[in-house]
Order: sequence, then C-alpha cells, then structure tokens
Amino acid sequence: MKGAPAEPSLQVLLTEDNIINQQLLRKQLMKAGCTVFVANDGVEAFEFVREGKSPLDCILMDIEMPRMSGTECAKEIRRLNIQTPIIAVTANARSEQVKEIIACGMDDAVAKPFTTSDLVRRMRELIATKTATCSMIEDNSPLTPIS
Repeated sequence: MKGAPAEPSLQVLLTEDNIINQQLLRKQLMKAGCTVFVANDGVEAFEFVREGKSPLDCILMDIEMPRMSGTECAKEIRRLNIQTPIIAVTANARSEQVKEIIACGMDDAVAKPFTTSDLVRRMRELIATKTATCSMIEDNSPLTPIS
C-alpha cells in the first residue's frame, strides 16, 4: 500500500535581516522539504529576483530591514511584473500594517510566532491560487472569485 505522493519541494526566497531568525527559519523550512535561498535585506532580495537567479515559488519578506524595507522591495518586484507570491513575515500584524502590506503588492501577512507547518501550508495555498488565476488568464477563461 502506497502513501500519498510527496508534495513537490518549494523554492523559497527568505528575506530576513536578523541572522538568528534567518538561520532558524531557514533550517525549519529546509526540514519541511523546501529549497531556501537567503537575502539579508530588501536590496539583496530585489537583486535576486530581478536577476532571475533561480525560479521561485514564494518569497518570504520581513518588513523592517536596513537599506530597503520589505514593503518597498515588494513594490519594486511587482513593478517588474513578477507575480510570485510574497508573504510578509512580521511581528507587527495590526490591521493598518496588513492593509499597507497588501497595498504594496504582497499577498498575505503571517504574524510571528507561527508554526512552520502553518507557514508552508499557507505558501502552498497562495501558490495554488496564483497558478489557477494565471492559468485562467492565459486560457482567456472568465475569472470567478475564489472564496
């Protein structure tokens, strides 16, 4: 008897300036089967994405970072017409901040602390939603709201 097929590995860009948080989350994501690339701030993340260094399934973005904030980085990524899901990983997820996060082009916000399994599940949900939406647009099918 065979078990369910393993889900494909996710290619994730982790953008975090706090080295301890960065190492901890990177290790947890790798343990969950993800391939993790690391950027120390928004400038490094933007350069990684702009240069197409690797195909990405999802970008995890801290908000408050030196050189370029997560919100500014997300705006710059979206200006390149790159639709890879971006999730803000933040300690501050008050309603005003979440509105700003969504307005700058990010897809979701996850408040610290969180479990790795919840984060991976949310990444997979966003990837599936984005993929379905892109497929409908490419097929010229009418869009219907996703509830």
